Amino acid sequence: LLRQYYTLMEKDIISKLEAGYYGLEILPTKWHPIIQEAINIRKNVKEDVLNTSEEKLKQTPDFFIL
Repeated sequence: LLRQYYTLMEKDIISKLEAGYYGLEILPTKWHPIIQEAINIRKNVKEDVLNTSEEKLKQTPDFFIL
């Protein structure tokens, strides 16, 4: 989703990881945990940002409504 957002806003294409960092720069801090979680998954980092599966399940669909 962030890659598509970046392309629409910046008229360019970037990697999924770069799009995650872009999201951390431009989106409200409310979304930073779910973005950081995605970055960690992409980088194969085993550190959870969101504490529970329930938090992940709640934030993910909310982010797509952004």
